[in-house]
Amino acid sequence: MSDFDQPINPQIADNLRQLPQFPTWVMSAVNVLSSAPNAVELIATELNKEKRFLNRFLTLANSPFYAVTRRLTTAQAAVKELGTHKSQSLIALLAAEEIFPIDQSITVQRPYFWRQSLTTGAIARTLTVRTGEPLTEEEAFLAGVFLNIGQLTLETLSPKEYLPVLQKTAEEPTTELWMHEQIALGITHASISDMLLEHWTLPEQIRTPVLLHHSPAVASAAEKKAVHLLHFANHLSRLWLNPKDARRSLLNEETKTILSITASDRELLDELRPELTSAEEFVVELSNLRN
Repeated sequence: MSDFDQPINPQIADNLRQLPQFPTWVMSAVNVLSSAPNAVELIATELNKEKRFLNRFLTLANSPFYAVTRRLTTAQAAVKELGTHKSQSLIALLAAEEIFPIDQSITVQRPYFWRQSLTTGAIARTLTVRTGEPLTEEEAFLAGVFLNIGQLTLETLSPKEYLPVLQKTAEEPTTELWMHEQIALGITHASISDMLLEHWTLPEQIRTPVLLHHSPAVASAAEKKAVHLLHFANHLSRLWLNPKDARRSLLNEETKTILSITASDRELLDELRPELTSAEEFVVELSNLRN
């Protein structure tokens, strides 16, 4: 048996039986079909059930990240202005942050985690337009935001088992975190992210890109472009947040070709600077809502 063929750690497997769940009303809101004639009203009705959540939703809906043209003061106005897809993405994001609060780091530095999540989502949303990817803008955004949510799941459910993995990764920064996870735990955060997205009934089409974003070479022909897009978005967000990231050399050599991208990473980041700056400001607002 090789290091990468380890069976899942029994304690991890047992802990994963307790995956956190979205509240019932959130599940209802994010599963409203956008094609439903009363979709706006249905989502607004669910938002109005939770006053505190609605206040956070409205604060962020009015942030520069969404570039709204008028002040949004009601659930119905916000959902109508943002559209059902963006509203559902924001609800899912806020619900996830309530489960994994930005100010409650255990082993993972959550402010940095949420910065990377939002910048990855912003990059993925922009790239899907540029590359003609079959994922919609909001599917790409959600996939980017929840790409690494399995890390917070491991942190929350198995902090004792996960801390040594993070320490090992810090000691060997040229080796990917997921490799250390597979060797030590028998499972990776990407697999757990996939499990959690299924548990939350988020769009099925984003799950394979999330699952395979560290190993795009194994994607099927039908999945390849979406998987490489998320792989590249994750790569760019790392470079945005840490230009000296030792793992940057692990970008799959086929990725840019598959996505028909000829610009350098730095040129792309310069082009994406407004979106990335806005995403980082969004995380500051998210954090301020916790104070």
